[in-house]
Amino acid sequence: MKFVTYSEAFWKPLHQAFLTSFSDYPVPFQLTEEEFSIRIRNKLHVTPALSVLAVEQDIVAGFILHTLNLYKGSTTAYNGGTGVVPGNRQVGLAIGMFEYIWPVIGKYAARSVLEVITTNKKAIGLYEKLGFRRVQRYQCFKKIAGSSRISEQVEVRDCQLWNPAKYREFRDFDPSFMDSDLQIPHNFLNERLLEAYVEGELAGYVIFQPATGRISQLAVGPAWRGHYVGSTLVRAAEEDCGGKRLSVLNVPEEESGMILFLEKAGFENQVDQYEMEKVI
Repeated sequence: MKFVTYSEAFWKPLHQAFLTSFSDYPVPFQLTEEEFSIRIRNKLHVTPALSVLAVEQDIVAGFILHTLNLYKGSTTAYNGGTGVVPGNRQVGLAIGMFEYIWPVIGKYAARSVLEVITTNKKAIGLYEKLGFRRVQRYQCFKKIAGSSRISEQVEVRDCQLWNPAKYREFRDFDPSFMDSDLQIPHNFLNERLLEAYVEGELAGYVIFQPATGRISQLAVGPAWRGHYVGSTLVRAAEEDCGGKRLSVLNVPEEESGMILFLEKAGFENQVDQYEMEKVI
């Protein structure tokens, strides 16, 4: 077994290792190679030099995939996936990979951030042992009820330009790393941006991935809340997703307004995550 930084030569073995590693995860992943490519190359926008693989005879037994971006005011290495294939666990492989890549990450980033499901006690224990601390608890939602209520006073328009500066005042909280304003451009070709207008005035927006139903950001200006602007945007996203159930990840647990809106719109909190941080 040896540790190497990631390269495209390991793409197919990495895909297989990803599927196998997460086959017994609380939220299993069953991604085709195309879906995996969008997730890793675009949405995550993996940084090869900051990512490590544990390999043996060209078979990937473990991996840690990072990307690099500005987040909450500092350069951050975001861990978009840590996995060890069953049969190679309990031998310190994950710790070894982290120790291999830390010196490299330290040259580029001030900290490392990751997310972990709150019930995954083994992973949380590992990350705490490595020096991570819990900084935020998130709730993750999936739409389970019927169609959202709409308003005929709300006009939904397609938008082809991602200009986050014009949307920030609509939000009560900043998105988590993967849905942050600077991360979205990496996957913008796989996302759709819709704006809501009332009497010609921009009242809200939603950006989402039609192929998965995953909402990256959704917000309504304070003056327009309670006028079905948000629910009209949700309905428009639903119609564009071809029957796929919508999901909204990483809503801070203290954001009661957004949580109440999602519950009224037919979403259910299905899992919670911790955002964990390690200062390097």
